Amino acid sequence: MKNIAVMVSGHPKGFDLTFPYFQYWNKLYDNVKFDFFVSMWENDYNRKEVFDWTTTYEILDEKHCPYDLSKHENRRHQPHYSWALYRVNELRKKHQEIEYDAIIHTRGDSIFSRSLLNSLVNNLTKIRGGLVPEKDGDTYTGKSTIDTRPDPQISDKNILSANGSVIHNYFDPDRNSLNQNLWTQDVWFMGTPKVMDIFCNMFNYMFLRKDYMLHIMQAEYLNQMGIYNSPTEEGNTFTFMRDTYRFDFKTGDGGYPLEYPSPKQLKKLTEDKGLHWFYDDEKPKQRWQEVQDYFKETEK
Repeated sequence: MKNIAVMVSGHPKGFDLTFPYFQYWNKLYDNVKFDFFVSMWENDYNRKEVFDWTTTYEILDEKHCPYDLSKHENRRHQPHYSWALYRVNELRKKHQEIEYDAIIHTRGDSIFSRSLLNSLVNNLTKIRGGLVPEKDGDTYTGKSTIDTRPDPQISDKNILSANGSVIHNYFDPDRNSLNQNLWTQDVWFMGTPKVMDIFCNMFNYMFLRKDYMLHIMQAEYLNQMGIYNSPTEEGNTFTFMRDTYRFDFKTGDGGYPLEYPSPKQLKKLTEDKGLHWFYDDEKPKQRWQEVQDYFKETEK
C-alpha cells in the first residue's frame, strides 16, 4: 500500500464544486491511500459539507501572515500562494504517525484526469520491466524473466510537475534586451516529504528575505535549491475552473481556451455524467478527450 498526502491550498474559489472529485480518489486504486490536507483563505462555504471529509483543514486569515499582504502589489498573488503553501505543509507535518511515500500539492479549483492520476501513481509503483536473461550457474539458459525491480521516478533530488522547468522569455523594451528565466506550470507538484519540505519553505526564503521572483518563482526557487523539476507523462491532462467572463478577450485576463470549464459547466458535468464516468479507467485518454470536448461544446 502506498500512502500519498494531498495538500490543497490557496484561494477557495471553486472548491465547493471540485471537492467531490478529490474525495473520489480513494475509490480508484486498491494499492493507494490518499490523505487530504487543506489550507484555504477565508470563505463562506458550509464547512461540514465542503471540508469535514478531509484528514484536516484550516481557514487562513491574512492578518496572521508575517508578511504584510495588504501592501503587496495589486494582482500579484505570489505571497498569498507561498504563505498558504507553507501553512498546508505545516498542517501535514503535524500528522507524523503516517509515513508518506509521496506528497501532491495542488490548488482548490483543479481537476486531475484519470490519466494523470495513473501516471502519478505509476511514478511510485513503476518496475523496470523488460526481460532479464536466465542463468544456470555461469551459463545462460536461453530463457528470460520479467525484470520486476522497483523503478520509482521520484527521489529526494527531484520534484514532478506538468511540464518541468522551461525557459520563459521576456523582452524589456526600455533596455532593449531579452531576459530569460525558468518557468513552470504551477497547478500541481509531486515529491517526497523531504523535497516538499524544501519547496514549501519558499515563503520564508523569498518574502521574509524580500527576494521576490513573481510568476517564475517556483522554477527559479527549485533551481536555486538544487531540485530537478521533472516533467511527467500525462502531466498536462488536468483542468481548472475559470469564471465565464474569462473565456473572451474583453479583459486583460481573458482568452482562456474553451476546454477549461466554467463553474456552470463543471456542475452540469457532475450531475449529468457522474464521477464514475469521469474517472472510468477503460480508456482514460479517450475519456479525457470527451471531457474536454464537453467543455468546448456546451454553454459556458
